[in-house]
Amino acid sequence: MSPRLVQLTLVTSVFTAVCFVACGQPPPPGNESLVLVASPLSIASNGTTTTLTLTAKDAAGAAGTGTVSLTAPAGSLAGGGGTATVTLAGGTGTATFSCDRGVDPGCNAARVKIDATWSTAGKNVTSFTNVTLTGGSGGDGGGGGDGGNTSNGGLSLSASRSPIFTNVGDFSILTATLKSLPDGGGSPVAGTAINFSTNLGTLGPSDGGASAGSTWSDVTNGSGQAFTMLRAGTTAGPATITADNAPGTATASNTVTITDIRNIAYTTSTCGTQTPCTLMGIRGSGKNETASVTFTVTDTNSAPAPRVPVTFSLGSGAPLGATVSPNGVTDNMGKVQATVQSGSGIGVLSVTAVVFPPIQASSPGIGITGARVSNAGISILCSPVNIAAYISPTPPADITVNCSVRLTDRYTNPIGFPTTVNFVAEAGTVSTSVTTTPFNFQNPADPNIGKAAFTFSTRGGTGRAFPVDVAPLPAAPNQDPNPRLAEPSYTAGSQTLNPRDGLVTIVAYVNGEEYFYDAN
Repeated sequence: MSPRLVQLTLVTSVFTAVCFVACGQPPPPGNESLVLVASPLSIASNGTTTTLTLTAKDAAGAAGTGTVSLTAPAGSLAGGGGTATVTLAGGTGTATFSCDRGVDPGCNAARVKIDATWSTAGKNVTSFTNVTLTGGSGGDGGGGGDGGNTSNGGLSLSASRSPIFTNVGDFSILTATLKSLPDGGGSPVAGTAINFSTNLGTLGPSDGGASAGSTWSDVTNGSGQAFTMLRAGTTAGPATITADNAPGTATASNTVTITDIRNIAYTTSTCGTQTPCTLMGIRGSGKNETASVTFTVTDTNSAPAPRVPVTFSLGSGAPLGATVSPNGVTDNMGKVQATVQSGSGIGVLSVTAVVFPPIQASSPGIGITGARVSNAGISILCSPVNIAAYISPTPPADITVNCSVRLTDRYTNPIGFPTTVNFVAEAGTVSTSVTTTPFNFQNPADPNIGKAAFTFSTRGGTGRAFPVDVAPLPAAPNQDPNPRLAEPSYTAGSQTLNPRDGLVTIVAYVNGEEYFYDAN
């Protein structure tokens, strides 16, 4: 055999082709919203009703359509049982809720949580509200008011929440209940003016209208109830609220604690089914496109601070197209979640959560990177590619070549998730598989992201020792788009030699997608 060089032909391959639509990416995921509000927030547990108002918006911000399911562990929704369905019209819908402790023992609780679920765009959007019950045997535990409640002459005063928090517009609903008997028994007294006053915070209408100051008046309804809203200001301390009927023969008082918020702290970042994650794929990759970033708000006693509004933002260096939900409200554990959506750019972002300056916190860096390998985005580089494998007394000569593989997505973004690449070779020995370099949070532009090194050796392996010898290609004058000339060759003894002799094909394969481009 005449001395020849072994040349390496580098062929890449990708299996699992996926194409959802003919013209590129699906639309970006939206931020559907559902808000459930009860008015009033506090009702007597004797069958008095409150109105539940639902407001839904779709991903584009337009009025939501369809139905919303309501559930409550006690009481009656829309005059029925513990479930009801509300049909949205113009993005809104209403239902009633009542709780009668004489019929349902569950109405002896301090409050009832009502959950709402709206199924839209293939997902469930949820909301909830708590309705405070007065007049039951359960008191107002779990953070409610009535601490230091006193009554006289048939008038009692209850508070929906205590403590409430300064500087965030927090409030508690005060409910005065007037009965015909001095001990609080007898029938409700309707049509009587009740005067409220406070030594801290401001009072106003219970529907959230503008506060009037330290005093407010309301007239009892058919259930003998009058209402006011206590709003916390900027000063912490115990707020003592007093109430009396206009003639002053019946009085009552209650104390609501107004406290400061001390801190907000980052808790965790999760993707998908609450799996901890700090790395997201670009939009359209199908890999961690949405992340929930959780913060916890605490008060001066290091206790959870519920119902505190928090605003979210991304820094100016956030990757292109990345977004975060603008705001949220803490739950009963003081936790609030920001929803992050990836965009088309790669890099590192951080979520900043602000209660009010300087009460704010930022999350650790969250990376956004390429996630789905494109078959057009696999490249192999070996050096050298021409090796003198046949120049040996016992060919092939034992030569090892250093190679590397690099993975990118359809937009040429490097694949930042560690990915296993498998190899096969026509002849010689190649690494069975390698794992690519993961995303670099300190240097998102690191050229090694998505790359891995491997080796090819001329000897070893279970396959053939030499590549297949091929015949020269004949002329193809009708080849499109350019005609092909006959491949040059010459005869050496019994062999016909041509430039493609000695080529070894290396194949790299990995799960991914087939590249697709649509110019129109």
